Amino acid sequence: MKKKLWSLILAAVLVGVLCVPFAAVSETEEPITFTFLMDWNGGAYGFPDGFNNGPVAQEIIKRTGVKIIAETITSSETEKLAAVFASDDLPDITNGPFWSTNPGGEGELIKRAAIDGQLLGLNEYIDNYPNIKKAMLEGVAQAFVEQHLENADFEGERYIIPNKPGSDDDVTNWAYGVYARKDILESLGVAPESITTEEALRDLLEKIKAGGFVDINGKPVIPAGNWHNGWSYDQYVLGYEPGGFTSWGLNPDTGRIEPREMLQNEADRLLYMRNLIADGLYDAEALTQTDTMGKEKMATGRVATFGCHWPHMNSFFESTLYLTNPEMEYIPLGPILMKDGEAPKSVNRKGAFGFGCLFLSSRISNPEKALDLIEFLMSKEGKLLVTFGIEGVHYNMVDGNPVRTEEWTKIKAEDQQRYYLEGFGYGNLSVDDLSKSWGWDPDYNKPGYVHAREVRPLSFFDGFTADDIKNTWPGIAGYNEEMATVNYDDLKKVAMSASSDAECLQILEDYRAKMRSAGFEDMINFVNEKIKEDPSIVY
Repeated sequence: MKKKLWSLILAAVLVGVLCVPFAAVSETEEPITFTFLMDWNGGAYGFPDGFNNGPVAQEIIKRTGVKIIAETITSSETEKLAAVFASDDLPDITNGPFWSTNPGGEGELIKRAAIDGQLLGLNEYIDNYPNIKKAMLEGVAQAFVEQHLENADFEGERYIIPNKPGSDDDVTNWAYGVYARKDILESLGVAPESITTEEALRDLLEKIKAGGFVDINGKPVIPAGNWHNGWSYDQYVLGYEPGGFTSWGLNPDTGRIEPREMLQNEADRLLYMRNLIADGLYDAEALTQTDTMGKEKMATGRVATFGCHWPHMNSFFESTLYLTNPEMEYIPLGPILMKDGEAPKSVNRKGAFGFGCLFLSSRISNPEKALDLIEFLMSKEGKLLVTFGIEGVHYNMVDGNPVRTEEWTKIKAEDQQRYYLEGFGYGNLSVDDLSKSWGWDPDYNKPGYVHAREVRPLSFFDGFTADDIKNTWPGIAGYNEEMATVNYDDLKKVAMSASSDAECLQILEDYRAKMRSAGFEDMINFVNEKIKEDPSIVY
């Protein structure tokens, strides 16, 4: 009874505190320090040594009484989470991937950690933190809420603070595709828009290999490659995609809707990539290379073509290659058409379906103070600070909107180290991006941003997909348990590096056999019956 009474008193106090504007902390008070894991491969740029000394970071510490000690990774997000949870030594706050709770991914590890009591349950806190509560309860696709965010194994508790767009207007158009060095295309006399098929793409790669092109250091270019861990080689094989909103399609051999693993398209994808590798047209090392290795190649223009999304690619090259060699600008090919002859689609659900997220250790010593920090960073005041910095120093208000100074516009574009030494990395704890709907998205009017939308127009759909329905099949838990012993993403890379087409196809067939033994037939029959009952289900 005493504990309950104390909880009510504490809640009342917190509500009272949070009803007033964020107040500065006395300069004589020592800030509370929390450990923070940025569990994103390539996310280290936001936290250079000394970032807490920058004026933006210092302003955040002053206003919240909290500072973070950041740890970053350059390896697999999944491996890092597995290691952290196995050691039972979690950082206080983590930013990491939560795509789903299906076997084999980061979400499954986070789910298991929550069930095992390693994560802080947030239900008792969220009423006192309106910005956090909004991020947790609004703007997530209903299917994702039911199957993952509020997984039945959580027994009603919530553990995850989603990092997601505030509205459809805030959704980033990633504009994935294959990008190529403009100077090489011009030298070969190849129009980028002419590369719309796998055949045309391979022909281009062969011409690049024979063309004697070099990077800024005089090293021969690699015709095709990617960033870390093979990301995103799938852009080379879009012509083998079924052509719908998902990776499911009609299997003409069975007359059923089935996932790509069972379609002839998948065999074609793997064989195409295997032959690119075998013929020296695609960098086999790129399938498993680290983030550092990938960026070292990219920074010199050594990779002639690669799959990626526009915002990542452009921001990286603006601060590296383009500073000295703007003629090596990368531009989109095609687009490469899908199996149905249509251009690839950028399709988003109404509401987020998988996202980066924040979660806290159940052993965190002062959860309210950590949540205070996150709540502030999610406020309009906090978001303005971590996006634009300090008024009069980093930006000025123009017609009611923040506009970076010329100096800091240049620094952001050309010197990421200095930019993040100011403390802008704290934005990685600021979820629910509302910058566009607030009217001051800093990149919205940049020429490249519009260009990304033109490359791949963005559309939305509302409803359930074949994957959602699959997850409601009564036998899904047992099926997932059987399939969890094999990582198909890794298996595909083995198949693509096989010594022969026959070996490549055998690896795929062995995986299909495992799917069948795990109960695939019953699962597919269930999904197809549901699609017959409800034609609005998307595949």
